[in-house]
Amino acid sequence: MSKQIWKFPLEAQTENKIEMPMDAEVLCVKYLGGAAVVYAICDTEAEKVAREFQVFPTGVELPDLSNFTFVDTFITGSRLVFHVFERL
Repeated sequence: MSKQIWKFPLEAQTENKIEMPMDAEVLCVKYLGGAAVVYAICDTEAEKVAREFQVFPTGVELPDLSNFTFVDTFITGSRLVFHVFERL
């Protein structure tokens, strides 16, 4: 088993489905070069699975987040603030 930190692009929209290795450990979300990126520790040999992330700007009404866990907050170059949650 080999582990590496990989990055996955994240759209600043409500729903994102990202294919990443099973059991990847999400570390953080950063805004770099005009795009949001999820960083995760990944087993390079693991089977890939789809994971769902929800992105919400500050000040919007939130849906029921009882099946989600908070991941991180990021700020865009234009100083908009977004909050990322992952479906459990």
